[in-house]
Amino acid sequence: MFTDKKVLVKGTGEVASACARRLHVVGFQVLLTERELPPTITSPASFAKALTEERVEVFGTTGIKIDTPVEAEAVWRRDDIPVLLDPEAKALEELSPGIVVDARMASSNVGTRIDEAPIVVGVGPGFQVGVDCGAVVGAIPGQNLGMVSYSSAEESLVPQATTEIAPGGGVTLASPSEGILKTFKGTGQKVRKGEIIAEVNGRAIRSPVAGTLESLLSAGSEIASGQKLGEILSSEKPALPKPSADLSVAAAAISGGVLEAILYLLRQQG
Repeated sequence: MFTDKKVLVKGTGEVASACARRLHVVGFQVLLTERELPPTITSPASFAKALTEERVEVFGTTGIKIDTPVEAEAVWRRDDIPVLLDPEAKALEELSPGIVVDARMASSNVGTRIDEAPIVVGVGPGFQVGVDCGAVVGAIPGQNLGMVSYSSAEESLVPQATTEIAPGGGVTLASPSEGILKTFKGTGQKVRKGEIIAEVNGRAIRSPVAGTLESLLSAGSEIASGQKLGEILSSEKPALPKPSADLSVAAAAISGGVLEAILYLLRQQG
């Protein structure tokens, strides 16, 4: 159904790989790209291994390393996923994909533009609908995971804190956009899960956990998108699943949100 639709997925990590595989199995022509070789590749659910081992299988889908963008066509004809090390981002120019998905899970937007393709989807923090992309998929476990925001007028579904929780329970808060920081809580105060701690450019920053606000930048500070704002010491002690299993569940939810976003935006195109 979508065999004429080329999708360029930025990133080769577990989330990007889950997105690529889901789009591939429903019929899209998917290309995975990476700007530089990842320092360590340990996940069995990542197509990144194709960059060092030539080919890799992830849940029954094969990823094949290619050296130039034009080689993608041959891999698509074999019904596999091409994986390209693309430091100069040549694939965008040479293949002109109709859809771009940035699933690199960086702490901020690291270069994706809304004009790179007719449909651009951002995953995780740092993306603004209507400015960087046409839709943003939430990536914080629990709250808003896999949910899609299509309008900048909506409350941001981008994580208001990183998903990384340190051994001591510290959770880092990151800004969803640039602007001036307005604070509603102070260092040392207790916070409830979901409580609004601060605001940047009219976008609320909620606590993803209950705990104590260990640090927070001063009100009136000029903030960049994705910048660390502070840290919360969590009082929650959940029984966490194994990291690999937890990430796989999150990656599946996020990839479902990416598919929803693409189908919705295709429908809007008519």
